[in-house]
Amino acid sequence: IHGDLVQQPKPHPEAYLRAAAALNLPPERCVVFEDSPSGARAALAAGANLVGVRLPATPSAAAPLVVQHFEDPALGPYLERLWEPH
Repeated sequence: IHGDLVQQPKPHPEAYLRAAAALNLPPERCVVFEDSPSGARAALAAGANLVGVRLPATPSAAAPLVVQHFEDPALGPYLERLWEPH
């Protein structure tokens, strides 16, 4: 899903809600990797799981995990906890 397919820009959750719908998943079963504060707010507003990716502009402090890159060792345990039965 890209900006041309949505009516509302981030931080509105529309893009993430559409992406979850396209995957036929509820947003809470999706993980969003975001590098911008407005995108982080949009992901949380959609009800998705958020991983902040640290760039010069740090994502929202609300991100439960912020990584430097996609091979960050903290990422695996975080994702495993998301899929544990509750």
